[in-house]
Amino acid sequence: MEPYKTGRRRESNLREILNAIFYLNKTGCPWRYLPKDFPSYHLVNYYYNKWTHSGLLEQINAALRARLREKVGRNPDPSGAIIDSQSVKGTPESSIDSGFDGGKLVKGRKRHIVVDTVGCLIVVWVHAANSLNSDKAHSNSS
Repeated sequence: MEPYKTGRRRESNLREILNAIFYLNKTGCPWRYLPKDFPSYHLVNYYYNKWTHSGLLEQINAALRARLREKVGRNPDPSGAIIDSQSVKGTPESSIDSGFDGGKLVKGRKRHIVVDTVGCLIVVWVHAANSLNSDKAHSNSS
């Protein structure tokens, strides 16, 4: 992608914005509590939404996964995958998207994670905990 030739110069460092996104992902802290060492949470949130909606973060993940697989002597495109799910308790803020998982006796959300045989992330689904594993697998297999 060619950089823009017109307009205002970017004042923010994209690497620092990416580091802030990694920090938020690792710690789970609210956007507003992002440490002051990072760019403002408004700017980080803007780029996160922009990159998520454009599919850029998925493209980066796919490119890194392919490079890592090649580095360990594997085909860049995985031919097998491993899926697992986990139900986690929700917070009052997530009650709208929560459900009750009768098998785990947890009210909250469920996440399905799919990795290749090397352990690289392929996809993550997060949904209400009352969604059945088999329903999720069948609805996304097409």
